[in-house]
Amino acid sequence: MHKSRYLKIVYLLSISISLVSCSQYLKSNAKTSASQSKKALYQPPKFHRVKKGETLYSIAWFYGYDYRQIALWNDIDYPYLIKPNQAIQLYPSLVRRASQNTRVPHSKKTLSKQEKARHQRAKQPKRAKKTAVSKDAKIKNTQTARQLAYPSKITWRWPTRGKMIYRFGAKRGKKGIGISGKSGQRIVAAAAGRVVYSGSGLRGYGQLIIIKHNDTYLSAYANNKKIWVKEQQKVKLGQHIADMGSNGAKNSMLHFEIRKNGKPVNPVRYLPR
Repeated sequence: MHKSRYLKIVYLLSISISLVSCSQYLKSNAKTSASQSKKALYQPPKFHRVKKGETLYSIAWFYGYDYRQIALWNDIDYPYLIKPNQAIQLYPSLVRRASQNTRVPHSKKTLSKQEKARHQRAKQPKRAKKTAVSKDAKIKNTQTARQLAYPSKITWRWPTRGKMIYRFGAKRGKKGIGISGKSGQRIVAAAAGRVVYSGSGLRGYGQLIIIKHNDTYLSAYANNKKIWVKEQQKVKLGQHIADMGSNGAKNSMLHFEIRKNGKPVNPVRYLPR
């Protein structure tokens, strides 16, 4: 009698344990499938509406594109000027590609050739009537062409002193490295170049500086407390550009990125050891 009751209790316990484990398995599978479906359903926007203070470089940086690609998709010539409330297309147009067979948006060689061609057009004075406007345009084109003299070889240095608190991992969402320090600590240019963005319009970056070093490489300095440079300003290697601020967790640190043709690369591979 006692033995049969004992067997029933053991049987019921085994069933309940199997049911609990089965429900946990189903829940975990449901969470995994839900997260995978969210990733599959996510699509980047087709257009971006320009906000005050944004530049073509900052928009390209945010969406992970080469600035030349976006310029090509929107027929924006050098010096890539955009206006607030302007709609920026974030995908290649089939109509445009069909009408311009020589343009291949994802070809780095094509982008480089078109970049050079635009710079040459900027250097050459346009044949127009001799008016005050055309003279001003020629002066402006000449000045901007001079500003585009970037060194072919880049010398890199660390942007600040401190301990690296996280490493690069694009798959893990780490597009750069984190360097800890003290609030107000000097942040310097990791290489010579020209400031193409200075502001706080990019979500998740705080006070941000983007420096263009040549047609291939750009670097970014995020979470700054104070910025000491302006857009279009030329900077030298090691020049003081900002003071260290803090991230969302209020930890004093610098988030530093290097991008090659619009794509994040590991900064440690370029910085001296």
